[in-house]
This record gives sequence, structure tokens and C-alpha cells, in this order.
Amino acid sequence: MTIELRETRLPGVGVKYGFRTGEGSRLAIILHNDGDREIYFFRHEDNEDPAAVIRLDDDEARQLSA
Repeated sequence: MTIELRETRLPGVGVKYGFRTGEGSRLAIILHNDGDREIYFFRHEDNEDPAAVIRLDDDEARQLSA
């Protein structure tokens, strides 16, 4: 399965990365200009409101990326 990772610049905020899962869900990761990081989980790809938002500190983000 090929995952299409989309990158979107958010002026004044940072960068958003997003992709759809094989199960029809959607993930969005926002890297804020101030260093904050958030993961948004959308249960269905057409949902406007996330089912969950996870904020990561520096150590958590490093562990996840490893």
C-alpha cells in the first residue's frame, strides 16, 4: 500500500502533514512554529471534527519519530 503524505503550509502556524489510512481514517500532524506538535485523528476521512487530539512534548515526539 502506498501512502500519500500531503504537506500543507499554514501561514503563521507551521506545517501540517496528513494522510489517509487503509481503513478510511485520516491523520493530521501539525508542527507549530513555536515547536508544539499535535496529532489529529479523524475516524472517517470526511469528518470535519477530530475524534482525538494528542499533544506531544519534545521527548514524546522524538520517541515516536524513532
